[in-house]
Amino acid sequence: MKVLLTNDDGIDAKGIRILAEWAKQMFDEVWVVAPKVEQSGASHGIILRHSFEVKRRHVFDDLGIPSYHVDSTPADCVRYAFDKFGKFDLVLSGINHGFNIGYDISYSATCAGATEGCILGSKSVAISSDLGALDVAGEQLTHVWSFITNANILAYASLLNVNVPHDPQGVVLTEQGGVFYADHFEEVEPNQFHARGYIAHDPKEEHKDKFDTDAVLHHLISISPLSVHRTDLEALKALRGLTR
Repeated sequence: MKVLLTNDDGIDAKGIRILAEWAKQMFDEVWVVAPKVEQSGASHGIILRHSFEVKRRHVFDDLGIPSYHVDSTPADCVRYAFDKFGKFDLVLSGINHGFNIGYDISYSATCAGATEGCILGSKSVAISSDLGALDVAGEQLTHVWSFITNANILAYASLLNVNVPHDPQGVVLTEQGGVFYADHFEEVEPNQFHARGYIAHDPKEEHKDKFDTDAVLHHLISISPLSVHRTDLEALKALRGLTR
């Protein structure tokens, strides 16, 4: 299996190193194409109106993994990799330092890297951890992958979003929740504001097996099937009925 690794924390981040060390043991051919610098919050942005730097790196030579940094977003990293190095069977994006759950998936460049892989025809998995839990997530990778493969989940869903909490006590399939993080904009100097994030979600015990936002706060690894399809099919069905 030919596997591409990317992330949004940058090619020198700890999370992608952990992912690369694991992937090298699991798959036949592994490549890393990741952002030159951190791209957190960049969502699915790409650069169209100017050129960007791509450079061969040697940070994973000890693992026998070719690697390149791209001075752009994870989506551009994946687009570049597919164009220059051919199709990949699997795209893994992460391990992100911080959850990507609920409505915040919309902002996530980690999820966007995986989504771009799916758009280009690959099975794709975004992987994130709680803050300070990158090592925990790394220790859970084999368990998570076994859960995915034993249930043949990628035969049904081409795009998965995985989130690993501190002290994980199980794995559950979930759907995307709602608001998890919120921001307060603090004025740090005149006319200059900085977003200070905080957890705004109140977890519900009865939802721990349903929503990603509740699962992780109940010490469960969340695996959510996502879709690149943006059409509201229920609304479309109702509207077509009204307009005929």
